[in-house]
Amino acid sequence: MIVTMYSISGIQGYIFQSNRMRENIGASRIVGQVLKKGLPEALESRRREGIRIISDWEGTTRFSIGEQAEVAIEVVYNGGGSAIVVYRDIEDYHAVNEHLARRLLETSYTLHLAVAAIPSELEDFYQDKEKLELRMETIKNRAIRPQPPGAFPVSEQDGDSGLPITGYDSHVKRPVSTLQRLKLAAGHDVAKNMVSEIEAAEGMGKWALEMKDLIKGNGEDSYVAVVHLDGNGMGRQIGERLRQWRGRGYSEAVAEMRTISKQLTSTYRRLFDLTVAEIEAAMPEESLKLWKKQLPIRPLILDGDDITFICLGEWGIPLAARLLRKLESHSFDESGELSVSSCAGVALVHSHFPFRIAYEVAEECCQQAKRKRVQEGGTDAYLDFKIVQGSNPHHERHEKRYARPFRISTRNDDAGRVDDLSWLAKCLDKLGDGAWPRGRLEQLYAVLLGEPGELDMYLKECGSRGYTLNQICPDWDESGTVPLALIDALELLGRFESWVWEHSPNQMEAGEVLA
Repeated sequence: MIVTMYSISGIQGYIFQSNRMRENIGASRIVGQVLKKGLPEALESRRREGIRIISDWEGTTRFSIGEQAEVAIEVVYNGGGSAIVVYRDIEDYHAVNEHLARRLLETSYTLHLAVAAIPSELEDFYQDKEKLELRMETIKNRAIRPQPPGAFPVSEQDGDSGLPITGYDSHVKRPVSTLQRLKLAAGHDVAKNMVSEIEAAEGMGKWALEMKDLIKGNGEDSYVAVVHLDGNGMGRQIGERLRQWRGRGYSEAVAEMRTISKQLTSTYRRLFDLTVAEIEAAMPEESLKLWKKQLPIRPLILDGDDITFICLGEWGIPLAARLLRKLESHSFDESGELSVSSCAGVALVHSHFPFRIAYEVAEECCQQAKRKRVQEGGTDAYLDFKIVQGSNPHHERHEKRYARPFRISTRNDDAGRVDDLSWLAKCLDKLGDGAWPRGRLEQLYAVLLGEPGELDMYLKECGSRGYTLNQICPDWDESGTVPLALIDALELLGRFESWVWEHSPNQMEAGEVLA
């Protein structure tokens, strides 16, 4: 037997390469279909009389190829940008790989599919999976990824990728490269038929299709949020669950792997949909007029515990935090042992800012949140964010002057913790009450980032005019120091819709929408 692992690489770069929403949507659909649709098609091309091919791994937990001689190929699982397939014959293995490679080039043009394989007697799935993962890591590290030919000096080229212009798209009314043509064709199909790999649940508004659907208008309201969530210790949790089947064959371990994979994907997707449905149910009248038919949200990656979406700038942090809070209180197995606790990073950028860089910023913030979680004992969820206002998002952020990453917990023990998101939300509410004029708040922000002596002088001057910190800081003790989180709150002023974060009075109604 030949046990094979497939893994798509370069997904994020492929999806976020362009700054045009229609191309992002199309790229997301292409990525979602590479293995989900392409692998079963490649396997079916090897169907012949007298043999069985099992590609519907979700329809059964039973592993058959080791027991039934007529089964030539069986998919162990397929999801999250990777798959494991068992082949009986080397000819099938080579033919399927050739079919997949050809289809990948025709449909995506620049995506890469890494393939790792080992011979096996199907005696220990846990050990074989470890071997495959090590081999896959080596293959990816050593792989030389060929790129399509670039533009010649006499040919026009695309500004994003440098690829030569090869056609014209009548919908966007401009010349396009082959890569853009493929992405746009998939994006147009989503827009025309309102179907995609990540469609909104029944009863919910539709996802945004264009960048203009994510902003209230041009100018000062043109910020969008790129949000990236990633599960906490998911690989470790799954590995520990599978370790109990070490040395005990394939049947039980494969059944466990399939069950875990299905539960993981369905739990994250269900909780994401429920979170969005709750926001719809709680939407104020002013927002309802703007977003009733089309939500200012566009999920681009919903793959197991890996979630990435773009949304209205003011929704980014509270929506991510609300989803983290919901994930924190759930597990994705009946025993309650497997947690879907996650961390998140949010990049707030102008709508014209390069999405590829914005995603990198969001990913960096997510990693920063994970580091904070480890430092705090490995419990609760954490969220970090960055507001990108210049052309260089990687400039020094003076970490010691901020309280973020912020904690999101379900334990109601946030009293006195200024690094808890509930404190941040309360502070933003107080800042919006109007007790301090906007000009004074802006000056306070500048002073907080300056020298300590300047702050004391400025607070005394404000106090002489009736402006005190207890008017803008929750639970402020005049004998204490100014909380670092006040700087975070001042940065977010006007960029945080509090109602998106708050508990919805209509959560039961939202749940019924998705029932």
